[in-house]
Amino acid sequence: MRIFLKKSVLSILITAFIMAAATFSVANAGETADTDMAMITGVLSRIEAVTGLSPRVVLSEDASRSAFVMPDGTVVLSSGLVSAAVTDDEMAFVIAHETSHILAGDQSPALAGSDTPLMREMEADASAISIMKRAGFDPGASVDILSRLSGRAEIKSRILAISRLLGLN
Repeated sequence: MRIFLKKSVLSILITAFIMAAATFSVANAGETADTDMAMITGVLSRIEAVTGLSPRVVLSEDASRSAFVMPDGTVVLSSGLVSAAVTDDEMAFVIAHETSHILAGDQSPALAGSDTPLMREMEADASAISIMKRAGFDPGASVDILSRLSGRAEIKSRILAISRLLGLN
């Protein structure tokens, strides 16, 4: 019970920090962000049609290339990651991946330690591929964007797993 309480408090603190750090959202985006948000909104609508889930998306002015889901189900996308996504298909992978975490309940503090982080990422990747196919996106774009982000070993193992899933290797 103490561990659950600690995880809950930590989750609330992280959420508060991220919300403070997220300096603009869909409603307050600038001109460049408007273009990004148009792409994100179009991708979201196609993913929602498949999953029935329409998460709130917040953009953070952050050069890092990261995305994650907060405990309340809000998807946070860094401006660095959004600018790294060259096509709608690549953005679809990012959003479908984060949506997969929501569907799996990965953002819940109670489930935070149930699997290894890499295993949760690979499961979200596989789910994202399925969502992308059903929404009419090119799942091969997942390899393209992850390759662009492939500085870390765990991303390389994810690329390999996706390539096998798609029959590219």
